[in-house]
Amino acid sequence: MQFNNPLPKTMKTKNIITLHLKHSISRSPWRGGLLLSPLVLLAVMVLCLATPALAGQPVSATGAGFFDNEQRVFAFTATRHKDDSVFGQGVLILPNLVIFHYTVNCLKVVGNVATLSGVITNYKEFGSDFDATGSNFWFRVVDSGEGRKAPKDQMTFFWFDETPNCTVDCVPDCNGELPEALPPISIDSGNIQVRQQTQ
Repeated sequence: MQFNNPLPKTMKTKNIITLHLKHSISRSPWRGGLLLSPLVLLAVMVLCLATPALAGQPVSATGAGFFDNEQRVFAFTATRHKDDSVFGQGVLILPNLVIFHYTVNCLKVVGNVATLSGVITNYKEFGSDFDATGSNFWFRVVDSGEGRKAPKDQMTFFWFDETPNCTVDCVPDCNGELPEALPPISIDSGNIQVRQQTQ
């Protein structure tokens, strides 16, 4: 299980490892293109967050912004429909270090807290051959409310399996718990919205 903990610390406990990233693409001509499409997705998601809750709206969680001292850019959306099917996707970017896209296939909402899990569909760690494409992931978000006086929304780091098709000590789906406590941290900027089913 991989854990994208604050950089550059390295920790090994069983199969939980923090990413240790050494290389940068800051001088690469591809840098702008690699970051442009996820940032456009981020901008679209931020606009979508401003929509009010409507009658009959399904359970959902959406968010976009920066966290971990603005070292990470995130954007995600997930919806659970009345038939319990879940559709969602997202992106996590550590500029010049890692970018990965994922699909969400499990969403659990309890009050203002949403737990999401799914599969990493495209993973790129610059300067490394490591590839987590196909691995399961898990993270949790907290919607702290709206308005200037509301506390900042919160988010955990992502946990994901070291290899695809994990069979031992795997990341659980959104209904399970991680083997270690993973407390959420306040995002630096952006917005997270968690919505219960409305009648």
